[in-house]
Amino acid sequence: MVKLRLTLLGLIPVILGTVLIPQTQAQTQTQTIPLAAIEQRVLRYGIREQGLSRPQIRVRSISAETWPDGCLGVANPLELCMAVLTEGWRVVLTDGEQDWGYRTDARARQIRPEPVAELGGLSAATAARILATAQADSGLPLAALAIITAEQRIWDGCLGIYPTPNTPCTKIVIAGWRVIVAHGDQSWIYHSDETGSDVRLNPYEHPEP
Repeated sequence: MVKLRLTLLGLIPVILGTVLIPQTQAQTQTQTIPLAAIEQRVLRYGIREQGLSRPQIRVRSISAETWPDGCLGVANPLELCMAVLTEGWRVVLTDGEQDWGYRTDARARQIRPEPVAELGGLSAATAARILATAQADSGLPLAALAIITAEQRIWDGCLGIYPTPNTPCTKIVIAGWRVIVAHGDQSWIYHSDETGSDVRLNPYEHPEP
């Protein structure tokens, strides 16, 4: 059982009648910018938008990559991606203890966090937001909490939490997560949207012992 101290989903990447078309070398050359600019854009994204606010965050590595589609190979289930090979970069940020992977296009105009494979693709930033909510709810230290399972889900406007069978919910489709947070022999079920900007404890469901 894998535990992650810092706490989607696969796309339905089928577009009928399309063909993967690699970019030409000339196209790639016209899109490149200095590596330092790529690194700075990813750093700003990681620190400001993904909640990695630690001052010691730095770039550990950067490598040129060819991604399988216009979503850089990390789309969510509600996206349709252009089936075209996309030149770009893989940038790894680190604080010396933990790494965070990011994917970009050639100019880092599109930046996407990589999923955490050990938890079914849950990103570290989303996991961190879920754990922060669990910490606030439980009053326990953040270091005492761990995510032990994460499952991709499609929710409605209630994020799948219904106080009564007739609870009114907005009929919208929200890609998200069902996550179990544990502390020793205690555990709680949380539902969230894809990014962890909306995280809710499900008090009506209890994890199996």
